[in-house]
Amino acid sequence: MNKILTLLGYRYRNQLGLSKLSDRNSSIKTHAILTIGGYVLVLCLALAYVISLPSQLKFNQELAIFNPYISSLLFWGLGIWALLSGVKPIIIGFDHKQLLVLPLEKRQVQLVNIFSQLLMQMSICTIVIVISQISLFIIQPYPLLNGLIMMAMIIVIPFFSTVITMFLHFAVKFLLRVVQIKSVLIEATLTLVVFLFPLLICYLQQNHFDAKQGIAATSLIRTSLLAPAATSDWLRALGQIVAATMLLTLLCIFIVKNYDRLMLFVETKHSISQKYVLRVTNPLAVLVKREGQRYFSSFSYVVNTILSPLLLLITSVGLILGIFPTTFSIEIPQTSLIIPSSYTYFIVFIVGTCLTTTTSCSFSMEGRTIWISQHLPVSIKKLSLAKGLLNTGLFLPGLFFSIISLALVFNFSGIELLLQALLLMVNVLLVTVLGLFVNLKFPSYDWTNEMIVVKQGAATLITAVCSMGIILVEAVGIVLWGSFSTVILCITGIVTTAILIRKIGKVRYL
Repeated sequence: MNKILTLLGYRYRNQLGLSKLSDRNSSIKTHAILTIGGYVLVLCLALAYVISLPSQLKFNQELAIFNPYISSLLFWGLGIWALLSGVKPIIIGFDHKQLLVLPLEKRQVQLVNIFSQLLMQMSICTIVIVISQISLFIIQPYPLLNGLIMMAMIIVIPFFSTVITMFLHFAVKFLLRVVQIKSVLIEATLTLVVFLFPLLICYLQQNHFDAKQGIAATSLIRTSLLAPAATSDWLRALGQIVAATMLLTLLCIFIVKNYDRLMLFVETKHSISQKYVLRVTNPLAVLVKREGQRYFSSFSYVVNTILSPLLLLITSVGLILGIFPTTFSIEIPQTSLIIPSSYTYFIVFIVGTCLTTTTSCSFSMEGRTIWISQHLPVSIKKLSLAKGLLNTGLFLPGLFFSIISLALVFNFSGIELLLQALLLMVNVLLVTVLGLFVNLKFPSYDWTNEMIVVKQGAATLITAVCSMGIILVEAVGIVLWGSFSTVILCITGIVTTAILIRKIGKVRYL
């Protein structure tokens, strides 16, 4: 056990970048600081939301859903995190070959990845749940004994999210193999849609759209826990612990018994052609095709960057088909601001155009084969254009239906519709170019696991922080000043994009 704990400690230090803080190489040290800073920023923002949530719910007279909402939010958040990481890091891991030479039992090597993920998720749950219960008790005192039920969620939520996402990965991959579909895009999209399907059903069953109520409706906790818990609540919590533990045990047995077959099953064959031929007539088309092959051959790359295009497409098509409600408004607590549904969905579209981009790691994803691109008879601008075209191509269907939904569903027309459409397109271009520029400034080619650059790379983290800043500024501007802010935001976005394009042409990465 001591060997496993020591190993997990070293793994966490490497994964979080803590071990690189003492590195003599300044670029490696800077990358580690940026990585850790990104994690700390995300954690602080999440905890700030949790701390402020009880007062918001009490103001809206919805304090009874606090515990169900927090527990459900943790489940969906950790589940999506597990889906974005993929099943391969759990079965094989990034240090599998190194583990084989350590003095560990075979089953310890086979299960170290899943327990590493579980321990990390349980730590996150502990921090969030403890702080949430303290903030809730300050706003609304409750029987402290009820806190034990929430503490049980520290075990139940990570266990259930891990088991469900793992078996879902296996089921979707097996189904696609049976029907002989080898598309990574279809696999990633289908996995996400199936996982989120229960949440979508809860929203569709609502008479009045309420984001928090929809999430709370899928919670493992059915009562507020503000009053003394009933016997049924304690029995339900105990049953959930037993069920989660049994399912996790079955999963571990399944992995140990079928480990060699699972390694072959989850291994994705690289479909990038080993022949790099540039036709003189149209080299850009060849570069775009090459980028597409690299993108669609990586499950991690696809599933971590397809969320924004899917958000745009699903939301806009749902609005056109009448699936989502359109006659609601959101009142911001302690202010006189009321956001109509039309602007709410427009802000959702803004989030969809800015949230993710393939370009923040498109150069880094070439890894040690970057020398091929470096010696191609094409300029850095043309290489960047090919990578940018791939990203914008993913957004085109969502952009088209988003603009159609704004016109048909919310009756925007004339100059206002033109400005909204322009802002959405400018956002896609801005974030695309921003990702390229940042990745060229902070590349990472020497990696052994693509998840390092897709989720933990300095360029990815910096681009994500900038994207959140863009979303915040545009959302505030739309809410406070409406169409006037749209004009300013469009002009600012176009100018910024032009400046970044000019700077990309001057970047030396050879």
